[in-house]
Formats: sequence, C-alpha cells, structure tokens
Amino acid sequence: MAGLSFAGLYLWRRGWRWSGGLMALLAMIFVFHTGSKTTTATVPLAGMLIALPGIFGVRGLVPFLVVSAVSVLAVATLGIVFIEPVKEFAAELAPDLTYTGRTPIWDFAGGMIAQKPLFGYGFENFWLTDTVFNTDHPFDRSWDIRGTVHGHNGYIDLALGMGLLALGVAIITFVFVPLHDFMNAPRDRENIFLADFFMMIVTFSLFNAFLESFFFRRADPVWMMFVMAVLGLRLVARFRVPSNSLR
Repeated sequence: MAGLSFAGLYLWRRGWRWSGGLMALLAMIFVFHTGSKTTTATVPLAGMLIALPGIFGVRGLVPFLVVSAVSVLAVATLGIVFIEPVKEFAAELAPDLTYTGRTPIWDFAGGMIAQKPLFGYGFENFWLTDTVFNTDHPFDRSWDIRGTVHGHNGYIDLALGMGLLALGVAIITFVFVPLHDFMNAPRDRENIFLADFFMMIVTFSLFNAFLESFFFRRADPVWMMFVMAVLGLRLVARFRVPSNSLR
C-alpha cells in the first residue's frame, strides 16, 4: 500500500489528477488504519525526501538526505542496542522503548553475529533452528527468542544469514547503487518523475527494513516491489522514457 501511494503521487504529478490523487489517498487511508505508526510516518517522509529537493531545484541533495535519514534510523533502532552512549541516552529518555519487543531479539542476534561475523549461519538457517533452541537464554528476557521466525530487522538477518561481508555488499547494492542510478537519470520530465517514483519505494523500503525483515524473501510483496524499483532505477538511468509511452 505504501508503494501504491507513491504510484498515485506519480500519476498525479504526470497530470492524472483524479485517478492518481484517489489512489494515493485510498492507499494512505489503508496504511493509517493498519495502526502502524512507523509506516504512517515513513511513507510521507520518503515521499518528501525525494520530491521536495527536485521541486526547489536542489535535486542533488537527495543522496545526502537519504543516506542521512537511513543513518539516523539505524542509530534510533539498532543504536539503542549496540551503541552504549545511545543506549544510555535512550534508557533515560524512553526507558520502555523496545519497538514492540524487538530490542531483545536484536540484542540476542548481535551476540550470535559476533560468533560468526564473516559468513554467518547460512541463508534462512538461523531462526527456528537448533542453533537458537539449544542456546542458553536468560529467564528474565522479555521475549521468547525461540519462537521468533525472523529478526524483525532486514539488516540483522542479512548479517546472521550471510555475514557482515554480505551485509556490506547489500548496503552498497540497495543504497548507493540506486542513488547513483537516480542521479544519472536523464533530466527529461518522464525520466525524472519515474525515477522519483522508484526512489520513493527504495527509500521507504530501506526505512521499513529497520523494523521488518523482507530482504531476499521471494514470496514477500515488499521485497518484490523493492526489487522492481531498484531495477527500474537502472533502466530509467540508461534509457529515455518517451513522453507518449505512458498515455
């Protein structure tokens, strides 16, 4: 639905005011009624980070804004578990902040990553396996790790499954390559609008991956939309989109 809201905005910008506006509005109403505060906030944030710089003639700021936003979210989520000063600050500011029980999972996963940092435990070969069930768990942990199907963080699960080296490659592929393609898109109206649309999906997905795990899950619609957006950016960067091709 987040992707559909971006599609509606894309159509609206191309001049399809009624259909595009209605699609974006209905999709956002759906997102709002899911009860997910994070998604409700990050959908408009991703849209503004990509669209506003172009409107004000500073399109070149988009890579800086996206990388900065992703970095801030990384500190605000994983940082409160793994970075001691941030952890202490969060404990004072919001002592009950656990992202709905996610922080105990990330803490456990971090310790397991430290045991196999380079190559991990194998793709889809950690959660719900003997590695988790046979590990000693403190009795006072607020979440039963043994029943967790994934790490509720795509970056954590990449490091668990394939190691920190693969995580580094994924960050380059998922963050910097799409931004490079975005900036290399021809400065034609259709290419700009389409590149903005794909980059909004990529940016939102990068945000969402801090609280959900969908990377390389081929049955997950979020992953499929993310892959299509990444590939779409590469195509938009290489080819000019004729103005009559989308009418």
